[in-house]
Amino acid sequence: MEQQFVSILKGTLVMPWFWLGVAPLCFLISSYIAYRRAKAKNKAKKMAARRKDIKKGIVFVVIALVLVTITTVDVVKDINNQSFCTVHGDFEKGYSSGARGSGGYAYYTVITDDGEEFQLHMPPMCWPFEKPDLPKNGTHHGTMWYGENSHYALKFVPDMD
Repeated sequence: MEQQFVSILKGTLVMPWFWLGVAPLCFLISSYIAYRRAKAKNKAKKMAARRKDIKKGIVFVVIALVLVTITTVDVVKDINNQSFCTVHGDFEKGYSSGARGSGGYAYYTVITDDGEEFQLHMPPMCWPFEKPDLPKNGTHHGTMWYGENSHYALKFVPDMD
């Protein structure tokens, strides 16, 4: 079961790096094409503006690299130490603002048997890696495994009635 959890967490590591590579690559390619067109037409003002756009894109990539590295530290800790915890209680799926459209994320509100309340996050999915076995919408009662440092929900086992 720990190998399954490691595979899920590796997928959470790959996702931000994938999007960090795809989005700037599209931006840089389109900027380069526009720059070449402006150069071909001999429009010096537009060429200078395109150079500034490319420089802004490079700054964006560097800032994004730093942010992605900072956000993945907890996941790496969970993978290296195999830090997985369980919690038993009630689980209700919720969404942050914009999750169903874009810009938000899904999470589970956990109310333990002792009455403690906290949140576990849905890990981002990446195609070649395993997907977590988590409940759909609604309130569920059972046991959930999650990453100790990252607080990513990894597996849910409902109680048998």
